[in-house]
Amino acid sequence: GSGSKRGLEGMMALMEAVIESSIGFCRLEILDLSRTRAGEGIGCLVDALRSGRMISLRDLRFRLAGVSDEGMRALGEGVKEGHFSRLVNLEIAESDFGGSGMEAFFLEGICKASLGLPELESLDLGVSRAGEGMEALSSALGDGKLPKLADLQLANCGVDDSGLGAFAEALKKNDLPALTFLRLSRNVIGKDAMTSFVEGLRPDSLPNLKGLSLWGNSFRWGEVRDPLKRAKREGKLKSVRPS
Repeated sequence: GSGSKRGLEGMMALMEAVIESSIGFCRLEILDLSRTRAGEGIGCLVDALRSGRMISLRDLRFRLAGVSDEGMRALGEGVKEGHFSRLVNLEIAESDFGGSGMEAFFLEGICKASLGLPELESLDLGVSRAGEGMEALSSALGDGKLPKLADLQLANCGVDDSGLGAFAEALKKNDLPALTFLRLSRNVIGKDAMTSFVEGLRPDSLPNLKGLSLWGNSFRWGEVRDPLKRAKREGKLKSVRPS
């Protein structure tokens, strides 16, 4: 639509200016394009990164910016080529991407990048259809491609029992000692899947997890309270509150 056209044209103009600048935006660390249609022009951002004009980028925000599966694919290409290796914070929340975008970003991008996203500490995929691509995300985690990830936001993403199961499989392959906050509220995870997930944890799986947000799923707190408390007693979880 016209909004998409404006978003693409705006990004093209902005990134062409960056590329044509004699010094570019070499000192730019934070790029916040939230509440725009910039997600339609992520390919232009990747072109600017390829030019070597934005080498200091550490914080990229695309909240409510119209990021689609195509946009996720463009981000994945940039990651695969190593242009986001310094990224510490990535927000793609409240967006329109789903399973194919998740696969393009995580499987084709992060998993195929030699170092993945080695500095990424915070990843916000909330309020999207990211739950459709939990296997792709879990592959990246299981392969150790997000070694510093501390805050994973997956609230209201349609994460279901199989999605949580994929996450559990990743933990069997690779512990996540950096993960401090795991936000899974407002999804469709059931009691049995949650119980199985908790029981499958080892003390080394999530040793530094401080916050586990679970409210608004397909179980009542009372149905999972005992497994969570048992996991705490066994040293598998620090936090058992339904935050």
